[in-house]
Amino acid sequence: HACNAKDDGMLTSCANKPAHDLLAALTASSPDAGPSSSAMVANALASTGITGGTPHVGIVLALRLLIGTDTWQQSLPWCVVPAVKQLLAEAPVGYIKRCFRIWMQVLLPDIRSGEPSVAVGSALCHGTFGSAGALKDAACVFLALVAFVQPALFERHCAAGAARIAECLYARVCSRAGGAQLQTLACELFAMSFPLWLRLLAERNERSRNSSSGSRASVADGTGERPVPMEQETSVDEQLEPLATDMLAFYQEPAMASACLAVLLQIGSSDAAALLQVMGKAARRIDLGPAYASSALFVLVAFINHAADRVLPLLARFTEVVLRCLEPSDPTLRRQSLLAVTSALHELVRTYPMVAFHQQSQKFAIGTGDGLVIVYDLRTATKWRILEGHTATISALAFSEDGSQLGSYSATDCTVRLWQCASSSFLGGILGSNGRCVKCHELPAIVTSGPGAAAAATMEDPKKMGWRRVSLKWSARGALCLVRENGETMQIAPF
Repeated sequence: HACNAKDDGMLTSCANKPAHDLLAALTASSPDAGPSSSAMVANALASTGITGGTPHVGIVLALRLLIGTDTWQQSLPWCVVPAVKQLLAEAPVGYIKRCFRIWMQVLLPDIRSGEPSVAVGSALCHGTFGSAGALKDAACVFLALVAFVQPALFERHCAAGAARIAECLYARVCSRAGGAQLQTLACELFAMSFPLWLRLLAERNERSRNSSSGSRASVADGTGERPVPMEQETSVDEQLEPLATDMLAFYQEPAMASACLAVLLQIGSSDAAALLQVMGKAARRIDLGPAYASSALFVLVAFINHAADRVLPLLARFTEVVLRCLEPSDPTLRRQSLLAVTSALHELVRTYPMVAFHQQSQKFAIGTGDGLVIVYDLRTATKWRILEGHTATISALAFSEDGSQLGSYSATDCTVRLWQCASSSFLGGILGSNGRCVKCHELPAIVTSGPGAAAAATMEDPKKMGWRRVSLKWSARGALCLVRENGETMQIAPF
């Protein structure tokens, strides 16, 4: 109402209300709770930003729902993101450019934007957010939101300071100076546009390395607090490891767990090997407590659920990392990690058809991309056998009911192999019968045209998830039941 009346005094009063009162006032006119009332609020905020007598008030009110209120996690997806998206879509281009320049000037005062400081207006006075530092936090949050909603628009109109905005956000991710709530919000925003921030930080570091000053680069965090150091010689890819380590430490705090996990999953999507390396080391740090060590394995389980295709090329390495926690030489680590290790191994078996487990014999088998089948003995956490015979990627594995036999299928070399996997005995050890291929069934190649051709083609690309269509199981009568990548079902007698 204040915007429609072009009452700047009332607008300033609204902007300075406590965040809880503001949220209550914005939602009071809707009898329904949840997304329906949030959509109304989002539309009101966007309209306020576009048509109001003081155009930045809509943005200020939206930011107030994120900063200084414990309901920000609901307000972010339901109210604020839709409001910013609508505002950027409907506001005049000239207004958007001026808006970006002003908020950049708040965050990075040394950038020459052409807009005098007084243009920020009464709605952006320090009193609105409590301090100059809090106002800079709000500017960083708004620009990060724009980068998520309209990344092309962000890079076009914020090109002069895009890399430094990335640094400002990164500083808030790694610093507790602004409080846990701001740090958690920064983590969420960093995860939402992770590839963009990673690229901007890499470009910033590259420019720093190429500069002739020879001085150390540091993060200009825009708060006046101690900056987060960024070594000139270190690339952002190399910084994924310390970032993952920091995020795992913050992940131990319940209030930050969800946001930190989002960043960790993005790190894994960018470099799965880096995440695996960091979590593998952390899983053995029992000196930091069993909860810390176990949480590293639970992060890996979450990553399987989030990006199973990214783990697929690293299955053997992933298994090694998990099984190191079961080494009999460290009974304390084994005892404290047992639940988390069991969860991780169960997730591997549940997700990947080329992973199999036999409970009674405690044999755990994985198929690799180079045609090897690796069988582990979980009782000793060691490799029991490496089975060679397939000439291409293993697509599916299955133990027989008694664990004495293991079936393997490769969609690429079109063979099903049967391996002897009985428990070691004196005679078996002498004759070398344990772990040998006792039968190879050659299958007809799948046609390259027709209904099943597209499904078969996806087997070569993990991102297309074609490997999920394959399954191999033993029937009650002792036959192998194979479902191939094109949906064809086959019964294969072992002998």
